[in-house]
Amino acid sequence: MMRDNRNVSRSEGASLLVLVALYLWTRLMSLRQARRLHLSVPPPEVPVALDPGRSQAERALFLVVAAIPFDLARDLWRAGRMPGFGEPRPMVSVFPSLTHVAVPALLGDLPHTRPFGYEARYFHPPSGEVRGGLDPDSERGMAPYRGRPEGPLGHAATYTLTRAMAFGQIRWMARQVGQHANPWLGYLPATDGVAHFDGREALGEAVADIFEQLAVLRETCLERDGVVPDVVVCSDHGVCFSELQHLGIDDVARVLALEGYTVGPGDRGVHFAPMGDVGGGAAWCGDEHGAAVANLLASTPGIELAMAAREGGCEVFRVRDGLEHAVVAWRDGRFDYRTVRGDPLDLESLWRGIAPWPDAQAVLETTWDARYPCAPVRLQEAFTDLVQWPATVLFSMAPGWTFGSAATYAASLLRGGQVATHGALSRAQTLGFAASTTGGWEPGPLRPASVFAPWQDRVLAGYAPLPGD
Repeated sequence: MMRDNRNVSRSEGASLLVLVALYLWTRLMSLRQARRLHLSVPPPEVPVALDPGRSQAERALFLVVAAIPFDLARDLWRAGRMPGFGEPRPMVSVFPSLTHVAVPALLGDLPHTRPFGYEARYFHPPSGEVRGGLDPDSERGMAPYRGRPEGPLGHAATYTLTRAMAFGQIRWMARQVGQHANPWLGYLPATDGVAHFDGREALGEAVADIFEQLAVLRETCLERDGVVPDVVVCSDHGVCFSELQHLGIDDVARVLALEGYTVGPGDRGVHFAPMGDVGGGAAWCGDEHGAAVANLLASTPGIELAMAAREGGCEVFRVRDGLEHAVVAWRDGRFDYRTVRGDPLDLESLWRGIAPWPDAQAVLETTWDARYPCAPVRLQEAFTDLVQWPATVLFSMAPGWTFGSAATYAASLLRGGQVATHGALSRAQTLGFAASTTGGWEPGPLRPASVFAPWQDRVLAGYAPLPGD
């Protein structure tokens, strides 16, 4: 049975009692975490001691702000609420557009950055072990980023105090940049909580606060030091605001059982990575079952697209007026999209306008604003070099739907239920933004690895200390 985010089944009652207690404890601890950020203290106006061998001109901030859709950033810029920045560029995120994959992807091929993948935090395919979201391996790709808060309590505060944490984090980061005359690579996660639980208007105000603080930082540095630091800001992915319904793993299990599949180990077993309660999902099964499992998932209410890996590409399934089927192929950095029945990616008309087997840049320029932006390229990444243990099947939820574990869904209800999500292949959940005070990019949309590429040496200099360095 699919459930609306505003209702809770009786079977979850006992779990919710425990979650309520945990929530109250977490909120108390989160308040302590927020106080550590000194929310009301402005950047100190004191002389800056230069790091040895550095000059004031090297000071810069490269900042990732979680879950800001391109459309929202563009609206804020047009309203004059991003002072000092050029017009935002659309940035086509990875798929699934989940933070612990999307944020490391922004660093491209720079050292220490390749994420273990969408599965690392949740599921270890070789052993079949479900890891529950606390696997340290999944944090390696995040290690280069500086930011506060840290640890489980800091993460919890992001989703309980939301806007207060966003304001506290940017104030803390502005102080750090103002005190250190060297580049700074930062990540501000609290806006993800604002997006998920507070809505578009609140998110817009939180982002405007961030850019106001950045303007203060730059003015302070100019008055005090005579040099204005460069600032590059981007988001890791987009977000879709909507009333949401939840599809659980148990719901999917009932659909799979119609054809003799089970959730768990076995010859006809299917493993799911419980990636929160989001707009995308991943499943592992025997390669010989991939297309059949994807076909079943595509027929499940709430799932819009299901993709199964195959040699040199993937198959795409969708159910609208009957089953639609297409094949995406890739070889030597070039791509093909061939429809078998229908047009599941709504891509055929655009694809006819591209030369046969286009490269990734041509696909990006032609399809970045499509219903599923740059889909062939993102699917190739998702099934190959984005992850360590690629899934057999990936799926994208329909607008207004999330997929995940019952526990995560129940926990979200303690905050009144989600009002936004991300993770799907669709445009709203995919398109983030990038903006800078200093230009730096060629015209056109960006991919994650292109965002910081013009400043590669300075970004490397802004890394947080890494274990073993």
